[in-house]
Amino acid sequence: MPFDRMIDIVNQWAKENSLKNIVAQIGRSSQQFDYITCNEDFPPNEFQQKIEQADVVIGHAGMGTILTCLEIGKPLLIMAREGSLKETRNDHQIATKEWVKDWDHVFEFDSMESLESAYQMAMSLTSLPSNNQHSESQLVEFLKTVINS
Repeated sequence: MPFDRMIDIVNQWAKENSLKNIVAQIGRSSQQFDYITCNEDFPPNEFQQKIEQADVVIGHAGMGTILTCLEIGKPLLIMAREGSLKETRNDHQIATKEWVKDWDHVFEFDSMESLESAYQMAMSLTSLPSNNQHSESQLVEFLKTVINS
């Protein structure tokens, strides 16, 4: 599912900062983004490789991306899809964002300005947490809450 609102922010941020090396998986978007390299979809092994090669990952507040970045040890800048904007069926990503916002490797944004701030904080990290920092039981309880909401 495309998340054009987020990709547009990233595209404008890339333009403002003359960034040339941003690669994005954007789904079936009908929009044109001129300042980032866009792919509709990556096969799982290539997606994993792109994350491993990245200095920082920018993504929606999906648990798959959050946990992959935690496992690999990559800082993650997240933006939540909003149900009220018809970007998703409900506000589960807002709940996810609220749950992970204090994790050491996760930084939230919702504008070009807050993306720049999140990026600077991510790039200033001197170490990244391991996936053992956050217990499985907390994750299971959180997922139950989201699923039942």
